[in-house]
Amino acid sequence: MTRRFIFLKIYAAAVLLHVASHTTCAVPLRPGATVGKPPARKLVPTSDGGAPGAPIGPSAAAAPLPLPSAPRTLGVLQWSSFATVFAGGLVAFRPAPVVSAALGPDRASSVLSALSSAVACVLILLSPVLGAAIDSSGRKSAAVCLLAAAAAANGAVSLGPSVVAICAAQCVQRLCITFFFVVGQAIVADVAASDPELMGSALGVQFALVSAGIFAGSVAARGLAEVGLSVSYGISASLLA
Repeated sequence: MTRRFIFLKIYAAAVLLHVASHTTCAVPLRPGATVGKPPARKLVPTSDGGAPGAPIGPSAAAAPLPLPSAPRTLGVLQWSSFATVFAGGLVAFRPAPVVSAALGPDRASSVLSALSSAVACVLILLSPVLGAAIDSSGRKSAAVCLLAAAAAANGAVSLGPSVVAICAAQCVQRLCITFFFVVGQAIVADVAASDPELMGSALGVQFALVSAGIFAGSVAARGLAEVGLSVSYGISASLLA
């Protein structure tokens, strides 16, 4: 129980630190856009040759209004974040005992540590690429693809549990869930960029739901510990799908 509690604290701290590191998001500029004074407004002379009429074009004082569907979009994103973390928590501690039983405690510890290091390196290398990818493919498409990949990996373990499948699913799930939160922060920045209060509120609610998902998933995983790997990974895959 002490070892499992330590694993729980490490997993919760990793997810919370990741979400906190992305809570401040800068809205990317469009290609070719520059930062500086607003574009000049064009003055149109009146038909009687008098003084120029009212200026046309973008106004420096005009600010973009929030999207009408912003609350709905943010609500879907927040509950998706909760379900994603909850699904990951259901199987977060399953690889360690299985790998230990198959390879021995010492070798299992080395293998799991190497996998964690490899995942961290992949996150570092692919994070810059992900930004360009979600800009070209769209936020929704990227989020759906990431969750589908995690669901497929856990589904494969449900159909055929093995040490290789479990380790592979653990790596894929960590990558996809982490990248999903990156996409989620980009969605929040897009939807609530013009409303700082809405953005702060949305990020706060999302952070709270992620914490609740970690806790609920860990508690539920304890109840699923006796039902077998296939059932646990099957439920996790269904929640991610």
